[in-house]
Amino acid sequence: MISPKTAAAAERGIRIVGQGLCGSLLALALEERGVPFLVEDTPLPGEASAVAPGIVNPLAGRRLKPPENIKDLLASLHRTRERLHQIFASDFWHASPILRLFFDDPQIERYREMLAGPGSQFVEERFPENHFPYLNDHFGSFLTREGGWMDLPELKSAVRQWLCQTGRLAETVADPRTAEPDGRLRVFCEGWRFAENPLWNWLPHNPARGEMLIIEFGTELPRDHIFNQTCWAQPLPDGKWRIGATYAWDDFTGAPSVRAAEDLQERLRLLTPVPFTVKDQVAGVRPILEDYKPVLGFHPDNPVEGVLNAMGSKGVLQTPSAVEAFAAHLFDGKELPPAWAIDRFA
Repeated sequence: MISPKTAAAAERGIRIVGQGLCGSLLALALEERGVPFLVEDTPLPGEASAVAPGIVNPLAGRRLKPPENIKDLLASLHRTRERLHQIFASDFWHASPILRLFFDDPQIERYREMLAGPGSQFVEERFPENHFPYLNDHFGSFLTREGGWMDLPELKSAVRQWLCQTGRLAETVADPRTAEPDGRLRVFCEGWRFAENPLWNWLPHNPARGEMLIIEFGTELPRDHIFNQTCWAQPLPDGKWRIGATYAWDDFTGAPSVRAAEDLQERLRLLTPVPFTVKDQVAGVRPILEDYKPVLGFHPDNPVEGVLNAMGSKGVLQTPSAVEAFAAHLFDGKELPPAWAIDRFA
């Protein structure tokens, strides 16, 4: 239940710390409810939303199994896209089925097991081995429906412009040791840096740096799919492709590394025989907890400090639902999803 102190602080207004995907969507949710708010944000090295691919894949991972709440997650994503379109005349979404290449026989067996469960609803078509001349599909492939990606940098830029125009953006760095002087509620949506925040550093943090390449193919591949095997290849509107992504648990400065560039190029050659040229390399840090689930709620010892964070690599799929759950908890008294609630660590 929401404490009276939390409810009273929310009525006086809310300060959102961080304007990544969580902070942006929370600001829009508060605007819809007529709740006064201010977003506090300044660009810092390593932020994920500035470079994140924003890919949604219902059958991501080696086990090819959708999340148990996949229907609710997709429904929330669709509601958010509709809201974005109403406000900005764009939902920033690029529908793109995902062509997943099998890389060995055990994965084919996992695919067959998946077909016996709820994951089968996301399978569009299966293709035999060596079906596509521009891919190394030696074990065959299958097409996943409901895939696509959200242009997070464009979304963040549009929301930032709206915040500036309405006077609700403070380009400052929050000090977590100092409470809000006017008694407002504060919600931290600051990405991986909440691992360094003394309010939240007791949580089991496990941030991971991810790096990606921006490339051009020598012979153009079809641009109506995202290709996925040992890496994924994502078509970009400017004719280039984004290739990703690595995982590393050190060096969170956001600076690209030679090691990651070599790794991604090697994996891309396993995906396709088509020659390519590297045009750029980007890096960001995913906010992740050790159980790989989001964290929502309020500080156990200070109920005017909230957190909405740790969406990880499934940010676009999980954040809309997390923001809806957080707002419903704060204003309607609904319980937070137990698997995501901060109470699981208290």
